[in-house]
Amino acid sequence: MATQDIGETLDAARLAAASDDYDALESAGLRLVALARRHRQEARRADAD
Repeated sequence: MATQDIGETLDAARLAAASDDYDALESAGLRLVALARRHRQEARRADAD
């Protein structure tokens, strides 16, 4: 699931960059950061269990 979300967000970032849509590119970047943080937190929880 996370891998699919990351892939979709990367695709959105590529499209935004190709069309010089910097607002959409920023949004995709922020979404990638959020996904990375969530994945890291889930990994830490799994390690703690």
